[in-house]
Amino acid sequence: MPALSPLRFSTRDLPPEEQFAAWQAHVAPLVDIKLPDGIDQAAGFPADHTAWNLEGVLIVQQYTPAHRYARTVEKLRSTSIDHWYVVVPRSGRSWTEVNGRVAEGGPGKAELRTLADPFSGRTTDSESSIIYLPRDLFGRSQALMDSSNTGVLPGNFASVLVDYINSVEMKLSALTVEDLPLVVNTTRDIILTCLSQTLDRGGANERHVDVALIERARQYIQRNLHSPGLAPDALARELGISRTRLYQLFELSTAEQNQATGRRKSRPLGAASGERREGVARPEFPACSVSDF
Repeated sequence: MPALSPLRFSTRDLPPEEQFAAWQAHVAPLVDIKLPDGIDQAAGFPADHTAWNLEGVLIVQQYTPAHRYARTVEKLRSTSIDHWYVVVPRSGRSWTEVNGRVAEGGPGKAELRTLADPFSGRTTDSESSIIYLPRDLFGRSQALMDSSNTGVLPGNFASVLVDYINSVEMKLSALTVEDLPLVVNTTRDIILTCLSQTLDRGGANERHVDVALIERARQYIQRNLHSPGLAPDALARELGISRTRLYQLFELSTAEQNQATGRRKSRPLGAASGERREGVARPEFPACSVSDF
């Protein structure tokens, strides 16, 4: 039996003069939006939003007319939402500024941003797919994600991710409950792989690949913790690496944990307040809409 039933929201059934206010309210937990200069609300704002909850990843298919958007510092203070999200534009153009850097989005591209940082931008009339992912899904690979904030994946890597998302979207209505963990984990792994390959080559890039492999190993062990078949050989085959390489990864992971523990113990008690949010339970995805985060 199919597991997913999408939630649909549209302003098209409302009077034109009420459409923009309705969309503002719908996206208010995430961003503040404004109409372009010279455009009146009475002209209408026909927007569509379809959300699919994959129990760990939320896929949103969306159409909006041109508008400006901003996730302000005030907005960050008023909500605990800190998910990552990938934008795959189907039509239109967008320009998003984060920390003084502007990323241009459009068809054939894939953008990565976080709701944990402020940003602002504008978009033309556009259709897009947006994939929301909780930070905890990436475990120790969050550092890799942080280093790629506001990034637009180049050429071949964007194509790999876009093709995968296209294939998932085609099957959304047919996915079963048993399919969902595999789709969620595969989505995470493809994003991490694409990001690790777009960063600087050499030692830094190898380090990011190590981080991605360690996270995949951790997730595999969690899924198979009570399986009699869980063994180094099986894990190495799952990751596509040798046993020697596997042992090197675990030595690296253990060394990093020891270093992190030492740093935490050496810090003054007051310095820990900045880390408090890492101990807070992450918000779960809603059963329906992004606006219910």
